[in-house]
Amino acid sequence: MDEGAGSGQDDARAAMLAHLIVALSLVIPPAVVAAPVGPVVRMSMVAPATDVQVYASVKVDAAGFGEVGSAIATRVQQQAEATLVAEGVIKRAKVDDLNVFIKVTPPDNGDEGYVLGVAIERLGKPILEVTQDKCELCVEDELIELVAKKMQELAPKMREHMTALAAVQPEPEPEPEPEPEPEPDGGNPPPLTHDDTPQGLSGSGKAGLAFLAVGAVGAGVGLGLAVRKPTQKSPEVGYEFVDTRRPGYAVLAVGAAMLVTGAVLFGIDARKRKRREAPDATVAPIVGPTSAGLFVSGRF
Repeated sequence: MDEGAGSGQDDARAAMLAHLIVALSLVIPPAVVAAPVGPVVRMSMVAPATDVQVYASVKVDAAGFGEVGSAIATRVQQQAEATLVAEGVIKRAKVDDLNVFIKVTPPDNGDEGYVLGVAIERLGKPILEVTQDKCELCVEDELIELVAKKMQELAPKMREHMTALAAVQPEPEPEPEPEPEPEPDGGNPPPLTHDDTPQGLSGSGKAGLAFLAVGAVGAGVGLGLAVRKPTQKSPEVGYEFVDTRRPGYAVLAVGAAMLVTGAVLFGIDARKRKRREAPDATVAPIVGPTSAGLFVSGRF
C-alpha cells in the first residue's frame, strides 16, 4: 500500500473520532465544580468479618463558635452518623450502646480553623483514648472531610471492642425445669380442709347464723319498745306523752323477719350436710315479756 492511501485512512479515522467527541459532549453536560453541602460518605469495600452488631449514638458540641455553632454541630453530626452507618455501625441510643462524643472548638492561638476532639464511651466508661486533631486554617468543608476520615478510623476499633465484649459475656442460664407433679398415693382422697369437713358450716349456714343473731337483737329491742307504756313527756305538761309502741312494733317486725330468714338459711345448710349423724348446732330464739335473745349450742 502506498503512502497516499495510508494518510487518507488516517484522516478518515481522525474525522470520525472528532465527530464522536462532539456527539458525546452534546449528551453529557460538563461537570460543575462546587463545595459539598451534604455528608461525604466513603463506603468500605471490605465487609466486617464478624456478626456482632455494633450500635452507637453521636452527640456533638460546637458551642465555642457562638451563633454559628449550631449549624456546625448539625453538619458534623450528620457526617459522623452517615460515615458510621456506611462502616456497619447501626444508629441507636440505648443504655448499653456506644456513645460517640464530638467536640469542635476554635484553635487556642485564635487563628482560623478547628480542633476536633472525639471520645467514645459505654455505660459511663471510656473504651478508647480521647483523640484530638487540629485542622488549622481550615474551612468548614475541610472539617467535614476530617470528621468522615476520623469516623472511618474509629469504626473498626468500635467493632473490635464489641466483639471482645461479646466473647467474654456469660451465656444466659437455662430456665429451671418445672417440678414434677406428685403421683397419686393409691387413690386415697386428699385431706379435708376446715370448710370441707362435715362439721363445717357453708356460706349459707354462716349467713343464717348472722341473720339469726342480728334478728334476735332487733326483736329484743323492738319488744322492749313495744311493751313500754307511754310516759308523760314533762311534769308541767300533762297532755304530752312519749309513746314507743309504734317504733317498737316496727323494729320487732324487722327482727322477726331476720330471724325467719336466718332460720331458713341455716336449715338449708343443715340439709346439705348429709354426712352428719347429729346436728352440729342447735339454734332456738328466746323471747320473754321484757327481753329477747338467741340460744345457740353445738360445734363449729
